[in-house]
Amino acid sequence: MFMPPGTRPSRLALALLAVVFAHLAWFVWPGHGGAFDRWLAETFYIPAFLLGAALCWRAGTRAGPEARPAWRAFGVGLAAFGVGQVVWTYLELVRQASPFPSVADVLFLSLPVAFALAFRRLPRAPLSRGAAVQLALDVALVTGSAALFSWRFLFTDVLTTYTGQPLALWVAFAYPALDLLLLALALLLVARQGGAPRRAAGLLALGLAALIVADSGFAYLSLQNVYRAGAWPDLFWSLGAALVGLASLGATPGPHPSPRTSEEARAWPLALTPYLAVVAATFLQLSTFGERGPEAWGVLVGGALLTLLVILRQGLAFAGNERLTRRLRALSGELETRVAERTAELRRQGGALDAANAELRALSAALETQVRERTAALEASHAQLAHLAQHDALTGLPNRALLEDRLTRATAHAARHGGLLAVLFVDLDGFKFVNDTLGHRPGDEVLTEVARRLTGAVRGCDTVARFGGDEFVVLLHDLAREEDAAAIAGRMLATFAQPFALSEHEVRVTASVGVSLSPRDGVEPAELLRHADVAMYQAKRHGKNAVRFFSPEMNAAARARADLETSLRGALARGEFALHYQPQFGPGGEVCGFEALLRWTHPDLGPVSPATFVGVAEDAGLIVPIGTWVLGEACRQNAAWQREGLPPVRVAVNVSPAQFAREDFVSVVRAALQGHGLEGRWLEVELTERLVVQDVEATARKMAELRALGVGVSVDDFGAGHSALAYLLRLPVSGLKIDRAFVRDLGEVPGAERVVGAIVALAHALGLEVVAEGVETAAQLRRLHALDCERTQGFLQGRPAPAAEARERLVAASGWAAVTGPLGR
Repeated sequence: MFMPPGTRPSRLALALLAVVFAHLAWFVWPGHGGAFDRWLAETFYIPAFLLGAALCWRAGTRAGPEARPAWRAFGVGLAAFGVGQVVWTYLELVRQASPFPSVADVLFLSLPVAFALAFRRLPRAPLSRGAAVQLALDVALVTGSAALFSWRFLFTDVLTTYTGQPLALWVAFAYPALDLLLLALALLLVARQGGAPRRAAGLLALGLAALIVADSGFAYLSLQNVYRAGAWPDLFWSLGAALVGLASLGATPGPHPSPRTSEEARAWPLALTPYLAVVAATFLQLSTFGERGPEAWGVLVGGALLTLLVILRQGLAFAGNERLTRRLRALSGELETRVAERTAELRRQGGALDAANAELRALSAALETQVRERTAALEASHAQLAHLAQHDALTGLPNRALLEDRLTRATAHAARHGGLLAVLFVDLDGFKFVNDTLGHRPGDEVLTEVARRLTGAVRGCDTVARFGGDEFVVLLHDLAREEDAAAIAGRMLATFAQPFALSEHEVRVTASVGVSLSPRDGVEPAELLRHADVAMYQAKRHGKNAVRFFSPEMNAAARARADLETSLRGALARGEFALHYQPQFGPGGEVCGFEALLRWTHPDLGPVSPATFVGVAEDAGLIVPIGTWVLGEACRQNAAWQREGLPPVRVAVNVSPAQFAREDFVSVVRAALQGHGLEGRWLEVELTERLVVQDVEATARKMAELRALGVGVSVDDFGAGHSALAYLLRLPVSGLKIDRAFVRDLGEVPGAERVVGAIVALAHALGLEVVAEGVETAAQLRRLHALDCERTQGFLQGRPAPAAEARERLVAASGWAAVTGPLGR
């Protein structure tokens, strides 16, 4: 199992394994909640660290004099972490305080320091100078790549979170920094065997890796304010402590056998690790193109340093090849001398001379062939690295660096010789929805096909580059007039008319194009790119799938949108959001439910329309945490009404496509219901038709899980878009919401009443409830009742109102206030 061969499982080891498997079983067991589970979540992995520490300390008494301090240091590190968690649990659950930093942080940070000291005391494999330099570069490449990810996802958030708190900032920085130290130790353990048997060294490396994953996951979730005790990082802490403790079982009383040298132990997967790390860092750089701020600059500068390390690494390889060449030449000279000597001898011996000469010539030719092949392979590797540095790995198009170089050359040429050039910023409409619903592999297929279509729509002298994500930039050279840019942009949009046939799906994706012209809109590359980007956002705001040319007035609109996004990022934490509740009525005019509608009050702008800020939240990636808050708040308010004794009603919540596409969506709904003690039948989620028909299998699975919780699932704005009746037969939907456009046309447009009647009849035939929204006139209400529509909603009967007014409507509808008094007591 995990134990090194030749060792008997002790009681401590068996107890350690039992603790880890118990933690795993508790983690996967559903339905955690309450104070007891909170205590379990905070303390479950403490025994793993303390038992692992005991095993390491006992190994220190059993190991030889060289390794004894190392194993004791491992034990001290594990014990410090376990005691730190005990202190933290006491502060948080007993004292009801969560200070940061605290004594617990000192104990937590003692673990990587103790592990570093332990590694220093382990015997290490002998290395030549060249091998040591090569190993140092490889570890630097991997650790540097990991540092880039830490900077992008942890360090910058730490800077933002603890600004103005120097001590907290340094302590928060110490966690990811010491995790990078643990990563370097794990790499060195694998590369140099750590002076321990191979199985023990492997377990140590895996334990360090598990602790790194736990620390990084905890830090990331904490900075996102989504960490809760009992989350998945806790399981990795238990696993890491157990692996380190089990590795100590391999400690032997005598001296360790001499480990193999690095040249013998260096397997090809380990040799590939630095290059894989560089590739990962390259993709991280590509993902930050187009972003601004310290995160993007840090990734850019770090990537440049990694590039220098790669160049240095390749330089060492070339130097090694040169040494090999010189050695081969020396061997060749030696062989020629031996040939001459052997020839003289063979001449004396007669006919054996020709055979010896032929053998030596064959050996020399073979050596020369090896040199040529090695040289050719190195030259091909260098050419490939140069190509990767300037081209997108997925589409093969020029990347941002090559585009900026060509744009700089083009603007300089236009400045000297005159001429017109255009920069077209192309951003795909709805691509994020494709990624969220179908996955990244179909998304990559779409990007590859987009690259092919764009390249086919421009001239041979033009440049099509992938700028980052779903953004492309087209550089048009030597235009005769501005209208030529409009014609080419129109051809590009026309290529999106045909759907994208993927391996398993067929999707439709359009594009928004912004155009800037030089010299009219600027002569600097950065200025032209920025203006084309601003024009592209204007195209998106005015309906998408369009071309917009830059104008100076667009800068003000772009700045206003950026200011709105900045304010929106902190709105949830500042408590600026609120829910208003619009009532839904039955045939007799009774209140039978509410729809929860999100409202935002900006501290300076006042109330901001959802039509203004929801799209910004979706583009900025903020809609998921906001949607999670809306679910929780709606459940909390409904449960509060029921606890007051008001008649229970169903509250409907709109769910964005990005939120529904997440794998944990059903878990979020379950947690909202359980957290506020609300039965599932009093909650309804509303999904758009576009989301419902995009990925039917995944949608059906999640709907079934929601229905199992008792939660209602309705299709919002039915009939306005992608209505497909076949999907209603396959999906466990509980209701339909007729789009307000059909309600508005009742009595105004011929045939509207028949369409609404057909929708109601279809829903009733399928056993679904029907809600008609947008009821604004008494005539519309009468027609809907005549068509047997059981639920209505609109300004005629009730506008959205804050929770207090919605409560009063419930009180008035039920007569409850007459019995309980005005305060409800």
